[in-house]
Amino acid sequence: MWDWEIKEPQEEREWHSKISHEDQNEFAFPEPAPEPVPEKEELKAPDSPAVSDQSTDSADIDDGQQQPSSPPPPFAEEWMTRIRSFLLVPTNFYAILGVGFAILCGLIFAAIFWHGNNPSGPYDMGSATSTAVGLKGRLFTKWDKNLQYRLTLEPTAPERVAGFSTAIQKSPQPLSIGIQLTDPQGFALCSKKILIKYDSRNAEPGESQPGTDEVSADPQVRASRAELADAQETVREQGNDVFQNQFGSDGRVTSITAQGTLPCTASAYENAVAWSISPAEFPTVADQDALIRHLEEGSARAAANSPAALAALAARRRAAARAAANPPPKFYIEGEDAIVDYDAASGIITTRGGKSFTIDRAGAEAASLRGRDFPLHVHYRCDQFGNCTLYSAGAGTQHTHLRK
Repeated sequence: MWDWEIKEPQEEREWHSKISHEDQNEFAFPEPAPEPVPEKEELKAPDSPAVSDQSTDSADIDDGQQQPSSPPPPFAEEWMTRIRSFLLVPTNFYAILGVGFAILCGLIFAAIFWHGNNPSGPYDMGSATSTAVGLKGRLFTKWDKNLQYRLTLEPTAPERVAGFSTAIQKSPQPLSIGIQLTDPQGFALCSKKILIKYDSRNAEPGESQPGTDEVSADPQVRASRAELADAQETVREQGNDVFQNQFGSDGRVTSITAQGTLPCTASAYENAVAWSISPAEFPTVADQDALIRHLEEGSARAAANSPAALAALAARRRAAARAAANPPPKFYIEGEDAIVDYDAASGIITTRGGKSFTIDRAGAEAASLRGRDFPLHVHYRCDQFGNCTLYSAGAGTQHTHLRK
């Protein structure tokens, strides 16, 4: 009994083991198919021991076959997907568009600013105006080992040409005009004073009467003074830039030009953004007008003091002296008439005979005629110059002047 009981479980175990083994072979589940690998994607063999061990363990588990994994998407594709998702939101799209436009404008402004401040080529510094002296100008600069410039100045308006030309050609003292380059804050970086051509003959007084200044009337002395003034002007212009006059068809100076170098360093020139006019020695608009009037008065006095004018004046004075020494005899006209009207507003007396007399309407004699009844009989007496006296019984005596 014991032997059967022991043997039966052993056979039963063997049978179960056999059945189990056969069933496993018969009903083994198929291996899962490997996932497709992209054609251009290469699987790299593991190089490190850790990867090798992991592959070995996977092979043991998967019965000797390695399970491939899907590769991650490329970096560019991943970011393009994110960007598209970001731009799908309208707010984000317009925000990005605005930022891009601002960056573009900034780049354009930086390029223009850099080009304008680049001291390697010619640059138009633009225009500047000084209303106090009625001047406007344009300045061009160029860096070539030093800062070169070309400047043009002219009146601010056509009506200022007369004063501008007079100040340039007829100024009684030497003149100059200054310019300066400034930085964005308005501080001066460098400056230059440019001289205006001076005619020393303008310093001669024009209002002196002939004969009153014997020294200045001497031609030799005046010639020596002119030579000295010319020499002084040559010394003043030496080593300085001088404006050149540009004339119009009427002979007036319409503009002045100058060129030369400015005492600016390269770093100072790079910071220059504007320029200004400093006309400290140039006459103001009011002074220009006053100079024109002064010269006109001087010309009138000079014409009056010319030999012909003086001769005519002497002839008139001699005639007046003769007339005073031999006065012509006086004669009178008198007669009877009657006043028919008196205009108190104009002071005119009208008579029946067609005569008209004027009387001082503010005097007492005129007051005696107001409110009287006309006609009023009068006796008149007049000299050859038209000075008359009216006599009347009711109004007394009136001193009048005969009009006709």
